[in-house]
Amino acid sequence: MRVNVYHALQTTLQAKVLAEGLHYGKQGGGSRQPFAARANAFLDEHYPRDLGAHNLMRQKCVYAFLELDGMVLDVTSGRPVAPTHWYPGAGKVPLRLSIDASIGYVADLNMYDHIAGLLAHGPTPGLSSLAYRYWRSMLPLGHVVEHYTVASRGIIAKPTAPIHLPRDLGRVEVLLTRSIPPSAITAL
Repeated sequence: MRVNVYHALQTTLQAKVLAEGLHYGKQGGGSRQPFAARANAFLDEHYPRDLGAHNLMRQKCVYAFLELDGMVLDVTSGRPVAPTHWYPGAGKVPLRLSIDASIGYVADLNMYDHIAGLLAHGPTPGLSSLAYRYWRSMLPLGHVVEHYTVASRGIIAKPTAPIHLPRDLGRVEVLLTRSIPPSAITAL
């Protein structure tokens, strides 16, 4: 199943990315910030081996914004925004990525921020179990597109969604486990 997700890119990198694509394994500037770098390294160290190898390494994934029901889900507020009104921030350009849903996973950004905040204060008891819960809460992108919809209170499960899925999702981000070729990228 092909789906669209969105990526915020530094304007200075636009020509290079449109020519070469986005590369799995190369982190953007935001991921190199101390807050994110520390959290990503910790979470990668605590990846549950029983989940198998899905290339879900935070230090290598391409990050994206979820599109659901034709709306982009902003990672800051969690609110849906029409793609034509989505503003990724100063010095950044929005990109639409047309991808196979099988390479994407939807992550709980609230849990990520909680773990990153705790790490900023040094070792905390129970942090390993939070990391385990973070990884276990990951949902395949195709499941989210198929079983969730945008509602006034956020992302909620459709009435037909399997009962084992969470009934609602908070702020989310998409982790892409493969490189994205230039042919799948559109500058907006």
